[in-house]
Amino acid sequence: MATKDPVLATKVFSEGGRTKRIVVHGGLHMLKGNSKPYFGITADIDVKTVKGGWAEESGGCLHNEIEKHFPGRFTDMIAMHMSDIEGLPMHAVANGWYWLAGAVEGHHGERYHAGNSKMQHWKDDGEFDGYPEPTSEACLQILAKHLRITVDEARKLTEIRIESVDDEIHIGLSVEEIHELEKQAKTRAKLEFASFVDSQRDRFMAEAKACTEKHGLVVYGDPWPVNQ
Repeated sequence: MATKDPVLATKVFSEGGRTKRIVVHGGLHMLKGNSKPYFGITADIDVKTVKGGWAEESGGCLHNEIEKHFPGRFTDMIAMHMSDIEGLPMHAVANGWYWLAGAVEGHHGERYHAGNSKMQHWKDDGEFDGYPEPTSEACLQILAKHLRITVDEARKLTEIRIESVDDEIHIGLSVEEIHELEKQAKTRAKLEFASFVDSQRDRFMAEAKACTEKHGLVVYGDPWPVNQ
């Protein structure tokens, strides 16, 4: 098993009158403490020095730069980034519910949801655009990206509703009992969303297998118990 980030591609290019190099790294990264390796794809961009060597200019999840220099080549792997070796998105249900709550009116009663979270944003041309709160549509787009579904499929998930507790049921109940009924209604809605995510497992796994085979990905990093 490899211990360093495998190199997937390298390209030398000119930009701003300088010679630069982009090196794409990636594979199935195993970190001690995790149960499974996860997909990861990053890049380093270096600039050629006057002495002929290379100096690091930037690095990390430079997915826009990867797409720019290798259009379409790693699109599938970028989509898989941070999913586990079986294709399951990271914290698939919890993160998905967070973005879904940000997209719906009332936010499913959640105090913390994507709709009230400030996040870094870049314009299409790559210019930094500050820390806006995502719109409902932006939350849907990120939910779709998270689950690797279309925005229309993500919008369909907004039909999951938390059943309202009928006013007549309130009669004779304590505040605690009413809160418990509301909690149960939210739990049912979350379970409905979790059931959708679970129904996607075969697709997740098929996408993971196809991506791994296409790019010849290997497990790297810390020892993976299944391989010991």
